[in-house]
Amino acid sequence: MRISEHEFIPYQALTAMESGRVLVLAPHPDDEVFGCGGAVMRHVAAGDPVQVVIATDGALGLAADSTDDTLTRQRESRAAGAILGYGAPCFWGLPDRRLEYGEALIGRILETLEAWEADLVYAPSWWEVHPDHLILALAVAEAVRRCARPIRLFMYEVGVPLHPTVLLDITDLRERKQAAMDCFASQLKQQPYARRIAALNCFRTYTLPGTILAAEAFRVMARDDLREDPLRVIRPGEYYTQTASRVMAPSPLVSVIVIDPGGARLADALDSIALQTYPNIEILVVVTRGVGDVDPMPRQGRFVVRTIRAPAACQPARAANLGLDQARGDWLIVLGEDDICFPDHIASLVETLSRSAPARCAYSGVRLEEWVADRQVRTQVLNRLFERPELWGGHEIPLHCVMFARALREEGCRFDEDLDAVHAWDFLVQLSMRTDFVRLDQVSAARRFRCSDATGAFASLDRPESHSLATGGKEKAPEVAPARATAFKKWTAVWSGRDLPDILRHWDAARMRGERLSEELAAQLAACEAALRTLAGENAGLRERLDALEPDARMHSASVLELRRTIDGLQESTSWRITGPLRWVVSRWRGLRSTRAGPRDDPDGLRGQG
Repeated sequence: MRISEHEFIPYQALTAMESGRVLVLAPHPDDEVFGCGGAVMRHVAAGDPVQVVIATDGALGLAADSTDDTLTRQRESRAAGAILGYGAPCFWGLPDRRLEYGEALIGRILETLEAWEADLVYAPSWWEVHPDHLILALAVAEAVRRCARPIRLFMYEVGVPLHPTVLLDITDLRERKQAAMDCFASQLKQQPYARRIAALNCFRTYTLPGTILAAEAFRVMARDDLREDPLRVIRPGEYYTQTASRVMAPSPLVSVIVIDPGGARLADALDSIALQTYPNIEILVVVTRGVGDVDPMPRQGRFVVRTIRAPAACQPARAANLGLDQARGDWLIVLGEDDICFPDHIASLVETLSRSAPARCAYSGVRLEEWVADRQVRTQVLNRLFERPELWGGHEIPLHCVMFARALREEGCRFDEDLDAVHAWDFLVQLSMRTDFVRLDQVSAARRFRCSDATGAFASLDRPESHSLATGGKEKAPEVAPARATAFKKWTAVWSGRDLPDILRHWDAARMRGERLSEELAAQLAACEAALRTLAGENAGLRERLDALEPDARMHSASVLELRRTIDGLQESTSWRITGPLRWVVSRWRGLRSTRAGPRDDPDGLRGQG
């Protein structure tokens, strides 16, 4: 394998940033100068509107005997803003070192992005170790992911060097940036931050020409990067969110049951839970490997993980019941190792249920993904209303998209261990017999199907209707057929005489919709075939004309070739060489005559008229 340094770090620096409306978010007064003061000056010089928001009051950054901590730091930021040229910042005044990663902070950032109509947003990077820096970084990234406009995120560095994609030359701005940093006298008394930031800017010239003496580093990503695969983009290492959530009124506890069959992909499912914006989650990992001792799971970000040891050769239905039995949450979700939750999945489902009493079950849309090795090859979105007759008729909602009340467990809802191949569908039917389902019209989860090659059978993408009785949406012959028959036998004995006609009417309507769609597609196919036949006839006519013109073309080509040979022979003859001087004299004489002939020789302008 051959690699180059250029693949890891830029070897050239910009002299100007992208143009647009700019929003700078800083965790404390001074971070907006230390991290991106040069970029702010470049934007101001280009005429870009710039708004700076400072999230916390920075009160813990001053000496203990200070009497006006907050006002002191605000005055320092205003003085620095005047030097940078953007004006005065906006102060949110949140408590220093107490930023909370969750819906409140994300919503406020998103409102600010929309109100300012920002095109570019600057925020700390998620490699920062200061808790306020890290939490603001994650919250801004999630707000950008949700933004309706194609916004771009620029992450800057303060306390930890980031992995840059862009370097900005600030050689000519060093003195102004130094003057702006010197405004923060209250901080410089404690640490020589300005000197260290200047050293960091100098270090960033390591890969740049010697004429560049200082540079700022940024990691840039688009909103669509965050939407495409949050896990691949939002992986700040082990520093996810290490500060505990402190709220006056705790949110309801959500238990996330994760079935671990021993595959290598469990980390993706756990990481997706660690990134949840919802603050009160417990994670129960039911280990079904059945071999050796089970090591305790590490804490996932700010959430506690409990490991449940399943018996050897434990089937998924039994493992899910073990998780149900030990779940303490008010609301429950069950995940497999191929299931991914987007950062707002749990928060959105809890919010939906809080607005939808007395319903005790909610579900979201899902993105079905086909993966070959580590490459995503196809996707399909499944986001629509599921009616009860449709569910009872065999259609299955992906289980990790469903949140249900723990009280339903107490009422007898459990996974049927005799129906292991279709236990998820059977469980959803049990829930639907006791409560209405509420739909969250949002795709907030994904399921990843792994195939051995690019042509791997992925039935759910080709035939969404096949996402039914089989767990995970893939038919598992020969287990599914007998399990399906047993499941229907179980439920037809329970459903009333009114329920079965409803199911039949639903499927009859679905059949009619399918027939109408087939007729429309058949008509479109016939029209395409007719157009193709017409084009084929026109092509045949053009081919005949071309064939008819071909003999004339060959004849003309032969004539041109013969004339060329005659000219070549004449120019190579002795007479042509002998008469060369005479031809030159005649050509020269004609040129002289043409030069001498002017307005005085031709007063009436008649020369050359035919």
